[in-house]
Amino acid sequence: MKLAGRDGSLILERSELGPPGTPADHDVLVNITVDAKGFAAADQSWVVAGDWRKFLDEMRSLAASRQGRAVLDSASPGDLRLEFFSTDSAGHMAVKGQVRRRSARDLELLLGFGFAFEPDELPRVLTELEMLGRP
Repeated sequence: MKLAGRDGSLILERSELGPPGTPADHDVLVNITVDAKGFAAADQSWVVAGDWRKFLDEMRSLAASRQGRAVLDSASPGDLRLEFFSTDSAGHMAVKGQVRRRSARDLELLLGFGFAFEPDELPRVLTELEMLGRP
């Protein structure tokens, strides 16, 4: 899934799904690449299957009404957070979030970002996100 706005871009791709029949069954490992006005980060994070489904339900509601928000958090708190949301009653849309990577020496790299995007992109984004969680 690729989303671009005037002030940034976001790419989410599935790296793998959790193995069937295990506690991680249908968890999603996502690769994320973010560029916000030339400030960029890329990493990957696991998302628990139930959290992924909840996020997709919220995205469906957001796409239908163009009001509200849809939030996705990684299994490791703070490593990945995405929030798609309406910015006003007219249904204008934006995305914000953060990507964090921790190193072995307790160093933390963190990119917080946000940008507006065309509301007409929302149905395509939803369709592509739904495909990421399918086997």
